[in-house]
Amino acid sequence: MTQKPNPLGSIKVNGPIPAHLARSVIEQTLRSAILDGRIPCGTALRQQDLADLFGVSRMPVREALRQLEAQALLNVIAHKGAVVAPLVQGDAAETYALRILLESEALRLSIPLLEDEDIDQAARYIDELETEKDYSEIGRLNRLFH
Repeated sequence: MTQKPNPLGSIKVNGPIPAHLARSVIEQTLRSAILDGRIPCGTALRQQDLADLFGVSRMPVREALRQLEAQALLNVIAHKGAVVAPLVQGDAAETYALRILLESEALRLSIPLLEDEDIDQAARYIDELETEKDYSEIGRLNRLFH
């Protein structure tokens, strides 16, 4: 009897996740895996399986699942758990279009306040973020960039 491949097997966790970053790391990792199709729609996500995978308690997993539900990426059914929702292409396109508008406007408003050294530092943060593997450092660099 052949087993179905476990979609969570496509998720790689690089070392221990600091407690203060756990919810965010889990949310971002699952969002990415859902949006790029590594975790297909209809897949049930059990809190304990995710907690074991990420090496955390169920609390940050629960919080991350709630955030993903609020983003319409999961359907959470009482006493059943979380299931990856079908992606509606129009919704995703609309969400990214709105995000582009908001972030572009935030950048436009901030440019007059920035010095050349601020822009140089932001570029260095981006370079570091593109290669960093440590979750703690990614969180720190992301905060510094924004």
